[in-house]
Amino acid sequence: SRLDILLQRSALVDSVPFGKRAENNKIAGSTPLIDATKYNHPECVKHLLVHHASPNHKNHSSISALILAAELRYFECVKLHVQAGADLKLSSSSSVALRLNLCGQTSLFCAAKEDRTDIVKYLLDDEANRHVQNHYGVSALCIPSQKGILQVVELLLNDGTETHVTPFDSQADELNITVTKLSSTSFLLACEICDLDIIEAGADFNYAASGLEVDNLNMTDQTVFFCGYIKQSY
Repeated sequence: SRLDILLQRSALVDSVPFGKRAENNKIAGSTPLIDATKYNHPECVKHLLVHHASPNHKNHSSISALILAAELRYFECVKLHVQAGADLKLSSSSSVALRLNLCGQTSLFCAAKEDRTDIVKYLLDDEANRHVQNHYGVSALCIPSQKGILQVVELLLNDGTETHVTPFDSQADELNITVTKLSSTSFLLACEICDLDIIEAGADFNYAASGLEVDNLNMTDQTVFFCGYIKQSY
């Protein structure tokens, strides 16, 4: 193949486009490995990794090939990257990533929020950090709970994911992530959408919202059971 010919002739496997034009075309920092992953070409990914392409390189948006593969559900590519030593704790972490609301997202976080059950299981089996939180403190469990993605929630819970994690700091407030203000957990979010399966998967029915904002909204000591009851009543 043409790729083989280029690799045999010592083509640079981690070469990247750069500059304003590359940024405008959204290809800045993308290595051949990231491009092969983006278009789901596992054979090309395999060849590039054999020739020592870096699985941990991040593009201009601070997205690695593994994070991209996990979000797009390219399971074969995910396995190839992990087997090549990709860092499962690697997350998006740049000013561009922050602007795009990607900061702090790992491959597991992306797979979980996009309902990639098979990839979530694979990454957890490979010791991915189940307690990961993004830049605003949103956990890997939070978004699947809000969306009602039961299988992903069960996988995370069975692996020991913390259930009482909430978003934090002034940036979360500015983005109007109300769970910050109400001290809501993943299961309070599940109650909000009346997802009984997720609630039954491990909710602490005695856990209640708390804090000054909760007091101001007259919601002090409302438990997950209470929230679900009120929501269902309407």
